[in-house]
Amino acid sequence: MINKFFMNLKLVLKFIFISIGFKINKISEKEKLIQKINIIEDNSKRVNLLQKAILKYPKDPHLQLMLFEACLETNHPDFNKNLRLYHNKNTNYDKTNTAKKIDAEFVPLLIFLGALGNTLQLRTLIEANYLNLRNKKKLYLFWPKNFKPNNSILFEYFKDFINLIEHEEEFKNLYNASLRQEVPLRVCLNFKEFALTIPHSSNFVETFKKENNVVDRPFFNLKKQHKLIGEKELEKVNLPPNSWYVTLHIREPEKGYRGETPNNTTEKFRNADPNNYIKAINTIISKGGYVFRMGHPGITPMPKIPGLIDYANSKIKSELMDVFLGATCKFCIGNSSGYHAVPSFFSIPRLLTDIPNHNVYFFLNEFDLYLPRLFLKSDGKKMTFREMFSYPFNALGHDESYKKFKIRPIHNTPEEINEATKEMIIKTIDKKELKNANEQLKFKQIIKNTSFDQTNIKFSNLADISPNFLSQNLNLL
Repeated sequence: MINKFFMNLKLVLKFIFISIGFKINKISEKEKLIQKINIIEDNSKRVNLLQKAILKYPKDPHLQLMLFEACLETNHPDFNKNLRLYHNKNTNYDKTNTAKKIDAEFVPLLIFLGALGNTLQLRTLIEANYLNLRNKKKLYLFWPKNFKPNNSILFEYFKDFINLIEHEEEFKNLYNASLRQEVPLRVCLNFKEFALTIPHSSNFVETFKKENNVVDRPFFNLKKQHKLIGEKELEKVNLPPNSWYVTLHIREPEKGYRGETPNNTTEKFRNADPNNYIKAINTIISKGGYVFRMGHPGITPMPKIPGLIDYANSKIKSELMDVFLGATCKFCIGNSSGYHAVPSFFSIPRLLTDIPNHNVYFFLNEFDLYLPRLFLKSDGKKMTFREMFSYPFNALGHDESYKKFKIRPIHNTPEEINEATKEMIIKTIDKKELKNANEQLKFKQIIKNTSFDQTNIKFSNLADISPNFLSQNLNLL
């Protein structure tokens, strides 16, 4: 019975790809050209080659998508224009091909093979489909049986929303063909009338929910068996019953995770200093809480402080506990790295600190708090909030990009991090309102204006910036 199902599935998939012009066992001239462009590492050269390729295949949405992505990587001024062109070509392609009749889209493998934060992109897609913001189709994921997801427990939670195809070698050609039907979650998401970058897509969904009074509920609910196991594991670190705790993830190169070291990293701008978080840790502990330091085994050990559990280097470290702690903490302190995605799936508030890529702000909502890094210009002056949240400065993704624009991100100080932590305690433990209402409105209006300039979309479900940080930098409003 199972074999019959997979044979039928294989026939259906073959029909899908043949009907939209894919040659399952033969590479077309256009596919050869795409493969040639894909191996070019210099994005500037890729932009030039893609522009020429589009002249040859002017209606092809995939080439236009590749050009948008290359422009985004190089901070090219035409990136938004190419995003609009991609959406238009993709829409026309669906209208003029058999693909419009096919109720199938494919989830990229990178969502579960790359950084944990990639799963935020899939959540946005699933919610956008549920809210009828897209021309939704059934979601499929080709998954090689020998592959290991970035977190197998989190993977189980997502299986309720996608159709998993665990393929063997016989499905290889079908998988290769499906790549052209993938939702481009690494860079953008198509809605009915437009496409947006992934961070803007996330906040567009949150804005829609808020403006249409959609009941806010956790995306995931912790499974009973995971709760029982997690509580049992907490006994091993002598955590008193009914204790509250905070998860803390401080980004640094994690050699055992993806081979990144201080010497080979191209993203030093994202890293933070664990020593700058000691004050905040002590503040949480002084209020009766505990702190679980998250991360992969082998990262910099934390000092021995009663109430601080160096979970990343502990015996209870596991994929299940990564999820359990994220789902049960009072709030999460995170950086420009992926762990903060896990608490967000369970509607746990987040404080994001030491953030240099300000597009990350759009992954937050009104329950979260933002503590950005400021940018220092070559003349020694600080950038205004308007400048920092405008393209291209809100989307710099490599150390070289900062050198190119002659700017330097300024690390948050221990005092700034500590004050923001106190503010999160007020929000989550004391359940009180934060101050600086007028200044927050000014800050959020700047965000609305700069994002509207870039997207022509109005965003409203926006996180507060740390009131203390804002009060210290009113001249940047």
